[in-house]
Amino acid sequence: MRIDNFVYTEESFREARARLNPDGVMFVKFEVQRPWLERRISQLLAKVFGKQPLVFKAERDYGAGGTCFVISPSGRVDEALASNGELAAYVKPRIRGDLNARTEVLTTDDWPYLYQEGRWIPGAFFSMGLLVVLISLGLYAQIPEARRRAPSLFFFSMGAGFLLLETQVISRLALYFGTTWQVNGIVIAALLIALLISNYVIERRTKRISRPWVVAGLLGGLAFAYILPLSKIPAPPAIAGVIAAALFSVPVFFAGLLFASEFRATESPSAALGANMLGAVAGGLLENLSLIFGMKALLLVAIMLYCIAGLSLRRKGGLGTTAGREQPATSLAARD
Repeated sequence: MRIDNFVYTEESFREARARLNPDGVMFVKFEVQRPWLERRISQLLAKVFGKQPLVFKAERDYGAGGTCFVISPSGRVDEALASNGELAAYVKPRIRGDLNARTEVLTTDDWPYLYQEGRWIPGAFFSMGLLVVLISLGLYAQIPEARRRAPSLFFFSMGAGFLLLETQVISRLALYFGTTWQVNGIVIAALLIALLISNYVIERRTKRISRPWVVAGLLGGLAFAYILPLSKIPAPPAIAGVIAAALFSVPVFFAGLLFASEFRATESPSAALGANMLGAVAGGLLENLSLIFGMKALLLVAIMLYCIAGLSLRRKGGLGTTAGREQPATSLAARD
């Protein structure tokens, strides 16, 4: 996702309007290369301000021209044109035509894909996804133990669910911390800490772990993260972002407990890790569903995948309590 996607959303424009004086003006200049993108920005501003913006083309001698979108809560824009003949002479011949002839999909913080025309997955994504799947299956087949058995449904589902969860955390925290590299550092640190704690608990625990309670904690944490309106946290953005990261670390901790307890009991660690990697690839491809349903919907997909993981344990009689074995606990995500 491009870093400027969240700048051109309905919520972002509403925040900008809230900071305007009653007679203030919002001026947006954008190098529009697609007619639908011009209509989208215009319709976004119209929805936020309740009236149509002034849209005109500004040419440049040294490069491509930009499209200007100007709007004010008051009649300031019309007053400026009426009182400044030179400004009016420049703007009026360059005013864009009807930008409401076709209704465009408006970008929001949940669907911030500014450069995606509509809610669909581009065809190139399918061909690239197929290539990634074939390469992954070829690498998985290189594991000797994997060639003798089908991939573990549990480890596959855990890998796919974790990738979706990680994507969700990064996209949510981008609203608080802004820059991509900063977000990646915060998210990866928070998730790795949660996973290390879960591995430490499994390594040191001598009593049996109740897997139904671990699964319940995992699914409950995901449901809470889905329902909680993170934008309503009453704190400055940086503190609210830390709180959000901590909330998302809770299901990661329970997922780490479940993974580590099952991994130390598996007969073939290499095949388990291979299945987990296949699941991670599948989870990465499933992220494209956000282009259709929005990013928050990925949490529902993650919940479904973790339910499949729990049901796979129940089917083989493993969703009860388990004692630790001598094999050390670890997790693919922690190794990564």
